[in-house]
Amino acid sequence: MNFMEEQQSLFDLHLDTYSQESLAETAKWGKFLAIIGFILTGLILIGAFTAGSLFNSLGSAYPLSSVNQFSTVAFIIYMLIISALVFVPAFFMYLFSTRMKKALKSNDQELLGRAFANQKVVFKFYGILTIIYLSILTIIIIGAVIATTLRR
Repeated sequence: MNFMEEQQSLFDLHLDTYSQESLAETAKWGKFLAIIGFILTGLILIGAFTAGSLFNSLGSAYPLSSVNQFSTVAFIIYMLIISALVFVPAFFMYLFSTRMKKALKSNDQELLGRAFANQKVVFKFYGILTIIYLSILTIIIIGAVIATTLRR
């Protein structure tokens, strides 16, 4: 007996019609957001390499400019990281949406559990990203306060 069967027999959780309709609508919106995420990822990648080529051209045309090979590569790497930060939640949101839709259609408890596991990854990803962002913001604020205090 697997974990899903154990949980189901312990709690005997059933989805009523309203819950099923809500989850179906959530899956539709999730799929929409995932597709927008995929498109955005593609646009970011196109922009990264287009801008990288433009930076290289500027560096060649204006040798004394501040644009050099290192800054071009750094920009492309930065944009690749940003595209990954957009792609990962979009991918798991897409998995959630497609699995949820199939689970509701086929009344498959195991597929429903896997759909929720994919949704958990999306929320966990955004939660960790938020913690990182707030940590960096806190460090910046503390640094600004210290710098302002030392200046006086």
